[in-house]
Amino acid sequence: MRPQSLLPFLLAILLFLPLLSLGLHTRDAEVARVRAHIARAERLASQRDLASLTDAQRRARTRDLAIVEKYRRAGMFPRNHEFPSRRVPCFRDRRGTLCAMAFLIQSTGRGDLVDAVARRMNFATVTQMAADPILGPALARWLEQQGLSLAEAQAIQPSYGYEPSYEYVHVSPEYAAASAGFGTLNLLSVIANAGAFGDPSPAVSSIGVVSGFIGIGLGAGHLLEPDHSDVLGWTNMALGASSLVTSVVSLSNHDRRAPATSSAPHFSPVCGIDRHAVPYAGVSLTF
Repeated sequence: MRPQSLLPFLLAILLFLPLLSLGLHTRDAEVARVRAHIARAERLASQRDLASLTDAQRRARTRDLAIVEKYRRAGMFPRNHEFPSRRVPCFRDRRGTLCAMAFLIQSTGRGDLVDAVARRMNFATVTQMAADPILGPALARWLEQQGLSLAEAQAIQPSYGYEPSYEYVHVSPEYAAASAGFGTLNLLSVIANAGAFGDPSPAVSSIGVVSGFIGIGLGAGHLLEPDHSDVLGWTNMALGASSLVTSVVSLSNHDRRAPATSSAPHFSPVCGIDRHAVPYAGVSLTF
């Protein structure tokens, strides 16, 4: 590799490092606090005398506590967007993430009850829900079927805070795959256009233009979606922009070096925004 190629290569590697965090979730103090809250509720429930419960209630209770434990370990908790200055319960947040009690109720097949609570008392405690003339009777029947007491349900339900610095790194499998694929392609494009493998051909540079546009669009599109990874979005945009710029420069240099009588095919990028405000990119080939 030529010495002048080292700088863009190292810069591209640094831009690509955030992609290694795909699919991971931030483990900060808020997640640890909620987990500790739910774990205390599980310990409290394990100490209850079950002599008064039927066999069906005991089986349902055992299954429910296993669901709560699985939920706790997963660590996907809602965020309190509506009350940023204090901690309050949040049955279902604006992303659709469920609190421990909502997750448990939905896991038992009562998604209708979850929807009803989210519409009517989304930021209420379980005790407040139980006192509601509409939700209270349905919640009481569900608790009885599950062999859970109101106190246990209230203990399971955490409150949630909101800190601007706290963010889930939410990455869907499709977004992760697209980011990894086009991120790698854009990284290779930057390296190739820097001359690491010799002078790049117009075809290679043209591919870099297209992949650069796609990377920019991929990152920008997900930056507009709430609670998606901003780090990954900016990384996609940075890699895409790097690929686009280096590819355009390489194509320009190739055009200046090419003989005027050359009959080699000529590649040129085509890009724009369609009527649905979606960016598109392509390559024009002329002979």
